[in-house]
Amino acid sequence: MGLTDEGCLNRLTCIVHAAYTNLYIPADDWDDWEEELAVCERDIELRPNDFRAWEKLGNVLEKLGRDEEALAACERAIEIRSYEYFAWGLQSRVLEKLGRDKEARAACEESISCIKFWRSRLINSSVQT
Repeated sequence: MGLTDEGCLNRLTCIVHAAYTNLYIPADDWDDWEEELAVCERDIELRPNDFRAWEKLGNVLEKLGRDEEALAACERAIEIRSYEYFAWGLQSRVLEKLGRDKEARAACEESISCIKFWRSRLINSSVQT
């Protein structure tokens, strides 16, 4: 039984990052993932240290079924900015698909930690203003 089957941690990350992913990642019913991949590769050439470009690449690669490459893109995004929840959540989803449930759970827990970090920063900034 995978993480999402248990309704465990990924449910929370899905709720929180749904709006975020809609900002710059095509919807699941997008029909030209190869074209989107070319856009992602150009983005990375132009901005190799942009964690969002790597997150988007990971998402597109996962949609294409290129899970190992998606995992590498997630790892690069996390290397650039380790407290970004979407990369951790995507990494969790890909690891789960690969049957690496223990690692998937750890990545999901990191994603939730990042969500809590950003939420506390948002709350603290609104209290101070």
